[in-house]
Amino acid sequence: MILVTGATGGLGSSTLKSLIKLSPNSKIWGMSHRLERSIELIELGINIRKGNYLDYESLVRGLQGVQTLVLISAPAFTDRLVQQTNAVKAAIECGVKKIIYTSIQQKTNSKFIIPEVTLVENATKKIIMDSGIGYTIVNNNLYADSLAFFLGPNVLANGISIPTGKGRGAFVSREEMGEGLAALALSNEFNNQEITFSNNRNWSGEDISRILSEIHGEAVPFLNFDRQSYIRVMEQSGIPLQAAGFSADWSEAIKNGELENCDATLAGLLKRNPLSLEDFLYKIYS
Repeated sequence: MILVTGATGGLGSSTLKSLIKLSPNSKIWGMSHRLERSIELIELGINIRKGNYLDYESLVRGLQGVQTLVLISAPAFTDRLVQQTNAVKAAIECGVKKIIYTSIQQKTNSKFIIPEVTLVENATKKIIMDSGIGYTIVNNNLYADSLAFFLGPNVLANGISIPTGKGRGAFVSREEMGEGLAALALSNEFNNQEITFSNNRNWSGEDISRILSEIHGEAVPFLNFDRQSYIRVMEQSGIPLQAAGFSADWSEAIKNGELENCDATLAGLLKRNPLSLEDFLYKIYS
């Protein structure tokens, strides 16, 4: 049995939909603390168990009989380490054979810190590796889907203000991340390894400017604001300060080269190249 946590979130839902498509006869379950949002998944034939990372007993009930756990990391600005530790402890108690954990891509031996993210990720990975359970750690690049938020609601009119400098990112759509996780969960590959899900190309702020200019038919300049100016512009467009600061943190990670490395692992699992940023942005902005 394969169980995916965060079933009604973006990545969890994409993973479950891909699992049922790739292997309709497999035992596939999802876990969510919001069963009322699970109707679409249930209609696809996916069983949903109720579980909450902060309710240990619900995790133990939900993980009974599970062989492979796809553990979707908890959202930022929650007590993530406690939640993820609970999930690993429950997996140990229930005899889970393998954990596939979704983490984030970083440069090798990186000291760069994204508040609420990197330190928790490193601690969670150590807990999983020390648990005695088989594992695959999947270090995800940034969702291409997130770029629309980072660029702001008025990017075509106002230009690209993200403070990424000359940094580059090998962005991947969340849907293809989910498809890759599904293929991984159904395989017997990459046991007790860390792998990376990123695109086979990377893109800079200047590249995004070129792509949007071609789509829009008018120049969409890359302004490359400093951090505080970017946060101010985001706030002026209605984005809360905490979210604007978080966007700036990720932008600075791109600037620092944390997300520039390309990797062929996802393409291998998909059996095709991931969607290019050109094609992804065209779908959003055309």
